[in-house]
Amino acid sequence: TYQDGVISAEAGQSRDVEAAIKDLTTYRAIGAKELRIKIVSEPGERSGVFRFHDNDQNLRNYYLIVEAIDLRGTAQALEITSEENNKSAFSEKWGVRVSEDKFNRVAADKNDGQIIQDNIIGEKPRGALAPVYTIDYAGGAILEW
Repeated sequence: TYQDGVISAEAGQSRDVEAAIKDLTTYRAIGAKELRIKIVSEPGERSGVFRFHDNDQNLRNYYLIVEAIDLRGTAQALEITSEENNKSAFSEKWGVRVSEDKFNRVAADKNDGQIIQDNIIGEKPRGALAPVYTIDYAGGAILEW
């Protein structure tokens, strides 16, 4: 983004320079925040979903629905790239692909009283733009479910 801004400035493309400045300002704000990655478990909210694999309907991908929360408990948007269509968007909630075992353990925990006991599965450290997961993260995310 910085390099795009420099190239745009050299080419006299002020609209693109303004867009690059806006992006850099957004990334700076995100980087300054320390966030926890929490499994969503509020009433009426889904805590997990699964998808059938495109090439084999017997295979499933399992996702926990999470949100990034600040120290006050307020959800914050992070830039997430969906593995389903490779599109990125800023979102307060997204699905994180996990193992079937982890998915089932979280489902059982939620079914036992509607509260997920071990609901923090990662963090976004100050200075970083992306979360670091403390669970067996299978890699991949979704933005729609």
